[in-house]
Amino acid sequence: MAPIVVIGHLITSTPSARRTLITELAKISFYSLASEPDVVKYAITVPRDPADETSIYVVEQYRTQAALTTHMSSPAVSSILSFFAANPSLLAGPGKVYTMDHQSGYTSPSAARASDAVIAF
Repeated sequence: MAPIVVIGHLITSTPSARRTLITELAKISFYSLASEPDVVKYAITVPRDPADETSIYVVEQYRTQAALTTHMSSPAVSSILSFFAANPSLLAGPGKVYTMDHQSGYTSPSAARASDAVIAF
């Protein structure tokens, strides 16, 4: 089975709200790193365009559907969903989530050492 890639796009209500949400999303990243070996990637990214101060893109990669299912039922995901419910004014609207099967590609060994990685799709 091909790995699964999930890309989420959140638009916050303000630049300050974006900083707050990045802090909360980072908790999931740390949890996944420590507890979920089949979560291959969990990247929290923002546009390089200085005019876009409110977008957040979360790029996730899972080895299997089971890994994604396990992740979605984790305490970290439950916590962020509760946080969103308790703080609806932080988001400008509903987020968009794209779930895809990975078809082809590679990861350069130097990617982990990059000081300014760029993600494009």
